[in-house]
Amino acid sequence: MCRVLMYSGDAVPLDNLLYQPNNSLVKQAHDPQMLNMLSLAGFGMLAWDASSHHPDVPFGYRSVNIPVFDQNLKDLAEKLCVTTLIAHVRGVPFRDDPTVGEQNLHPFRYRGYRVALAHNGGLAAFDRMRFALIEHIKPEIARLIRGNTDSEWLYALLLSQLENPQGPLDPEEIVPALEKTLAILRPSSAFGTRPARPMACTMTNGR
Repeated sequence: MCRVLMYSGDAVPLDNLLYQPNNSLVKQAHDPQMLNMLSLAGFGMLAWDASSHHPDVPFGYRSVNIPVFDQNLKDLAEKLCVTTLIAHVRGVPFRDDPTVGEQNLHPFRYRGYRVALAHNGGLAAFDRMRFALIEHIKPEIARLIRGNTDSEWLYALLLSQLENPQGPLDPEEIVPALEKTLAILRPSSAFGTRPARPMACTMTNGR
Protein backbone atom coordinates (compact mmCIF):
# COMPACT_ATOMS: atom_id res chain seq x y z
CA MET A 1 0.00 0.00 0.00
CA CYS A 2 0.99 3.64 -0.34
CA ARG A 3 2.46 5.62 2.55
CA VAL A 4 1.40 9.19 3.40
CA LEU A 5 2.85 11.79 5.77
CA MET A 6 1.07 15.03 6.71
CA TYR A 7 2.47 17.81 8.92
CA SER A 8 1.20 21.26 9.83
CA GLY A 9 2.69 23.43 12.57
CA ASP A 10 5.74 25.47 13.46
CA ALA A 11 8.59 25.55 10.95
CA VAL A 12 10.76 22.43 11.26
CA PRO A 13 13.59 21.01 9.15
CA LEU A 14 12.19 18.74 6.46
CA ASP A 15 14.85 16.19 7.41
CA ASN A 16 13.23 15.87 10.85
CA LEU A 17 10.01 14.72 9.19
CA LEU A 18 11.19 12.55 6.31
CA TYR A 19 14.33 10.88 7.67
CA GLN A 20 14.96 11.19 11.40
CA PRO A 21 12.03 9.46 13.18
CA ASN A 22 12.25 5.72 13.76
CA ASN A 23 9.06 5.29 11.75
CA SER A 24 9.94 7.95 9.15
CA LEU A 25 8.36 7.88 5.72
CA VAL A 26 11.70 7.11 4.09
CA LYS A 27 12.28 4.14 6.40
CA GLN A 28 8.79 2.84 5.70
CA ALA A 29 9.52 3.03 1.98
CA HIS A 30 12.13 0.28 2.19
CA ASP A 31 10.41 -1.91 4.77
CA PRO A 32 11.13 -5.49 3.59
CA GLN A 33 7.57 -6.57 4.34
CA MET A 34 6.34 -3.85 2.02
CA LEU A 35 8.73 -4.87 -0.75
CA ASN A 36 7.47 -8.46 -0.53
CA MET A 37 4.02 -7.25 -1.53
CA LEU A 38 4.45 -4.12 -3.60
CA SER A 39 6.67 -2.44 -6.15
CA LEU A 40 7.45 1.09 -4.99
CA ALA A 41 6.54 3.47 -7.75
CA GLY A 42 8.01 6.78 -6.66
CA PHE A 43 7.92 9.61 -4.15
CA GLY A 44 6.28 13.03 -4.17
CA MET A 45 5.85 15.92 -1.78
CA LEU A 46 4.45 19.43 -1.50
CA ALA A 47 6.02 21.61 1.19
CA TRP A 48 4.96 25.08 2.31
CA ASP A 49 7.28 27.58 3.98
CA ALA A 50 5.48 30.59 5.47
CA SER A 51 8.65 32.71 5.20
CA SER A 52 9.30 31.94 1.52
CA HIS A 53 8.53 33.91 -1.63
CA HIS A 54 4.80 33.36 -2.43
CA PRO A 55 4.15 31.41 0.78
CA ASP A 56 0.79 30.11 -0.52
CA VAL A 57 2.60 28.26 -3.33
CA PRO A 58 4.30 25.04 -2.17
CA PHE A 59 7.65 23.66 -3.17
CA GLY A 60 7.04 20.48 -5.15
CA TYR A 61 9.29 17.46 -5.66
CA ARG A 62 8.56 14.20 -7.48
CA SER A 63 10.77 11.31 -8.46
CA VAL A 64 10.18 7.71 -9.51
CA ASN A 65 13.19 6.79 -7.37
CA ILE A 66 12.71 5.10 -4.02
CA PRO A 67 13.42 7.94 -1.54
CA VAL A 68 16.05 6.06 0.46
CA PHE A 69 18.25 6.08 -2.66
CA ASP A 70 17.48 9.71 -3.65
CA GLN A 71 20.41 11.92 -2.69
CA ASN A 72 18.76 15.02 -4.16
CA LEU A 73 15.84 14.57 -1.78
CA LYS A 74 18.19 14.12 1.18
CA ASP A 75 20.08 17.31 0.28
CA LEU A 76 16.83 19.28 0.03
CA ALA A 77 15.54 17.83 3.30
CA GLU A 78 18.66 19.03 5.13
CA LYS A 79 18.22 22.54 3.71
CA LEU A 80 14.48 23.27 3.85
CA CYS A 81 12.26 24.16 6.81
CA VAL A 82 8.53 23.69 6.34
CA THR A 83 5.32 24.69 8.06
CA THR A 84 3.05 22.33 6.11
CA LEU A 85 3.91 19.12 4.29
CA ILE A 86 2.22 16.34 2.38
CA ALA A 87 4.62 13.57 1.35
CA HIS A 88 3.66 10.31 -0.34
CA VAL A 89 5.35 7.06 -1.33
CA ARG A 90 3.41 5.33 -4.09
CA GLY A 91 2.96 1.59 -4.07
CA VAL A 92 1.60 -0.51 -6.94
CA PRO A 93 0.90 -4.26 -7.03
CA PHE A 94 3.30 -6.68 -8.66
CA ARG A 95 1.62 -7.20 -12.03
CA ASP A 96 2.31 -6.38 -15.67
CA ASP A 97 0.04 -3.35 -16.19
CA PRO A 98 0.78 -0.58 -13.61
CA THR A 99 1.94 2.75 -15.04
CA VAL A 100 4.99 4.11 -13.23
CA GLY A 101 5.79 7.74 -13.99
CA GLU A 102 5.88 11.22 -12.50
CA GLN A 103 2.41 11.98 -13.86
CA ASN A 104 0.94 9.49 -11.37
CA LEU A 105 2.82 10.64 -8.29
CA HIS A 106 1.03 12.28 -5.38
CA PRO A 107 0.30 14.79 -3.98
CA PHE A 108 -1.86 16.35 -6.68
CA ARG A 109 -2.22 20.11 -6.89
CA TYR A 110 -3.06 21.77 -10.19
CA ARG A 111 -1.42 25.11 -10.92
CA GLY A 112 -3.71 27.93 -9.81
CA TYR A 113 -5.64 25.72 -7.39
CA ARG A 114 -5.10 25.87 -3.62
CA VAL A 115 -6.13 22.41 -2.41
CA ALA A 116 -3.65 19.53 -2.58
CA LEU A 117 -4.55 15.87 -2.12
CA ALA A 118 -2.74 12.60 -1.47
CA HIS A 119 -4.66 9.33 -1.44
CA ASN A 120 -4.12 5.89 0.02
CA GLY A 121 -6.44 3.13 -1.12
CA GLY A 122 -8.17 2.28 -4.36
CA LEU A 123 -11.42 2.74 -6.24
CA ALA A 124 -12.80 -0.68 -7.06
CA ALA A 125 -12.89 -1.41 -10.82
CA PHE A 126 -11.68 2.10 -11.56
CA ASP A 127 -11.06 1.29 -15.23
CA ARG A 128 -14.79 0.68 -15.68
CA MET A 129 -15.78 3.62 -13.50
CA ARG A 130 -13.44 6.27 -14.88
CA PHE A 131 -15.32 7.58 -17.90
CA ALA A 132 -18.66 7.54 -16.10
CA LEU A 133 -17.12 10.15 -13.74
CA ILE A 134 -16.50 12.65 -16.55
CA GLU A 135 -20.02 14.07 -16.31
CA HIS A 136 -19.25 15.05 -12.70
CA ILE A 137 -15.92 16.78 -13.51
CA LYS A 138 -15.83 20.36 -14.76
CA PRO A 139 -14.39 20.53 -18.32
CA GLU A 140 -11.69 23.04 -17.37
CA ILE A 141 -10.53 20.64 -14.63
CA ALA A 142 -10.86 17.48 -16.74
CA ARG A 143 -8.41 19.02 -19.22
CA LEU A 144 -5.76 19.17 -16.47
CA ILE A 145 -5.71 15.40 -15.81
CA ARG A 146 -2.32 14.03 -16.89
CA GLY A 147 -2.14 10.54 -15.41
CA ASN A 148 -4.27 7.41 -15.25
CA THR A 149 -4.31 6.80 -11.52
CA ASP A 150 -7.61 6.74 -9.64
CA SER A 151 -6.13 9.23 -7.17
CA GLU A 152 -5.83 12.04 -9.70
CA TRP A 153 -9.36 11.43 -10.95
CA LEU A 154 -10.54 11.55 -7.34
CA TYR A 155 -8.74 14.89 -6.97
CA ALA A 156 -10.33 16.30 -10.13
CA LEU A 157 -13.74 15.09 -8.97
CA LEU A 158 -13.25 16.77 -5.58
CA LEU A 159 -12.23 20.09 -7.13
CA SER A 160 -15.31 19.97 -9.33
CA GLN A 161 -17.62 19.85 -6.30
CA LEU A 162 -16.26 23.19 -5.03
CA GLU A 163 -18.09 26.38 -5.97
CA ASN A 164 -14.80 28.24 -6.43
CA PRO A 165 -12.01 25.62 -6.60
CA GLN A 166 -9.35 28.29 -7.19
CA GLY A 167 -10.33 30.26 -4.10
CA PRO A 168 -8.53 30.20 -0.71
CA LEU A 169 -10.93 27.49 0.60
CA ASP A 170 -11.51 26.77 4.28
CA PRO A 171 -12.36 23.37 5.80
CA GLU A 172 -16.02 24.45 5.93
CA GLU A 173 -15.97 24.40 2.10
CA ILE A 174 -13.68 21.42 1.55
CA VAL A 175 -15.50 18.92 3.80
CA PRO A 176 -18.91 19.26 2.07
CA ALA A 177 -17.17 18.92 -1.30
CA LEU A 178 -15.55 15.69 -0.12
CA GLU A 179 -18.95 14.43 1.05
CA LYS A 180 -20.39 15.17 -2.41
CA THR A 181 -17.44 13.36 -3.99
CA LEU A 182 -18.02 10.25 -1.88
CA ALA A 183 -21.75 10.37 -2.64
CA ILE A 184 -20.91 10.19 -6.36
CA LEU A 185 -18.54 7.27 -5.82
CA ARG A 186 -20.64 5.34 -3.31
CA PRO A 187 -23.32 3.84 -5.59
CA SER A 188 -20.67 1.70 -7.26
CA SER A 189 -23.28 -0.82 -8.41
CA ALA A 190 -24.14 1.73 -11.10
CA PHE A 191 -20.72 1.01 -12.57
CA GLY A 192 -21.10 -2.75 -12.30
CA THR A 193 -18.58 -3.00 -9.45
CA ARG A 194 -18.47 -4.23 -5.91
CA PRO A 195 -18.51 -1.58 -3.12
CA ALA A 196 -15.47 0.69 -3.04
CA ARG A 197 -12.55 -0.38 -0.88
CA PRO A 198 -11.53 1.69 2.17
CA MET A 199 -9.39 4.70 1.33
CA ALA A 200 -7.82 7.66 3.10
CA CYS A 201 -7.58 11.17 1.68
CA THR A 202 -5.12 13.73 3.01
CA MET A 203 -5.81 17.31 1.98
CA THR A 204 -4.51 20.79 2.74
CA ASN A 205 -4.52 24.31 1.36
CA GLY A 206 -1.14 24.94 2.98
CA ARG A 207 -2.65 26.63 6.00
